Amino acid sequence: MKLERILAILVLLLHRGKVTAQEMCDQFEVSRRTIYRDMEVLSAAGFPIVSYAGKDGGFALLDTYKLDRFTFSTEERQQLTVSLQAVQELLGEKETALVKAKLELLERPEPEGKLPIFSLSEATLHRSAIEQETRHKLDRIRGILQQAAGLEFDYIAASGDRTKRKVQPLQLQLKNGSWYLEAWCSTRRDTRSFKLTRMARLDIIDREQLKSLSWMEGQQPIAERKSQSSKQQSQKPDDLLGEQVRLVFARSQLGKLVDFFLEQELQEQENGEIEVTLEHDHPGSLIPFLLMFGSHVRVKAPKWLQERYHAEVAAMYTAVIAKKTQ
Repeated sequence: MKLERILAILVLLLHRGKVTAQEMCDQFEVSRRTIYRDMEVLSAAGFPIVSYAGKDGGFALLDTYKLDRFTFSTEERQQLTVSLQAVQELLGEKETALVKAKLELLERPEPEGKLPIFSLSEATLHRSAIEQETRHKLDRIRGILQQAAGLEFDYIAASGDRTKRKVQPLQLQLKNGSWYLEAWCSTRRDTRSFKLTRMARLDIIDREQLKSLSWMEGQQPIAERKSQSSKQQSQKPDDLLGEQVRLVFARSQLGKLVDFFLEQELQEQENGEIEVTLEHDHPGSLIPFLLMFGSHVRVKAPKWLQERYHAEVAAMYTAVIAKKTQ
């Protein structure tokens, strides 16, 4: 605390010029005696502290002294503050809030009521309750990553299957509005991505337990396995790199389409419909996305995707009819 206070005093003197002992007492909630000792520490450290006696007295740095404030320009300091604010909103990190508060001492106060340049307070696609729970998981996993420990948890796959997983966490990723954990999985014996909203009952595996797990024995270091996995994924045959998909949407869906497709992928037809043409690595994964548009979309190509989409719609219709007749 003392070191942080002395650093804050130094920043205050650089920013304000002359500051009275009482002002520093009030700001840092310490006695005058403590402030005088802090001034002595700064002087002993080589900072040219000047004291002014009298009613308008106080402490200041020698006019000719300049700490390297040119490391960041005013605009750069503001950008850092905004970036830290965004990370704080995204992760809810207390450490980030502290750094942001210190950095703001280097800036001039913003006019009251002025909003930040941007905000990431609702960057994911989840409800606020789910978002809060996800932040708790993020904090938990970040701590495990910092300890280089392992993690055990229950996982619900997209198919609904429940499994118990033991993994070594590698990295947290924000993809498509959701948080994922990339980790080496002992069940699959490979690197996998786990969606945080599908993870439950997170328990730490300490380093000793981690070493004793069978998947660690006689295998390459995780970093090397991860690197090889990435290379293998990037060396897919050309026929697996992508397939052209053609979709047709009602014009009323254009507002949604621009959230998912590039301008060059959208083509307005004479009848007002919007045709979308794109290359997709896994066209089959588009079916849940297409169902979101209800009767306002149809598949033109490829043929197999069209048939699979029609089969899914037919299965949904059959299920609804069956429930009505029960």
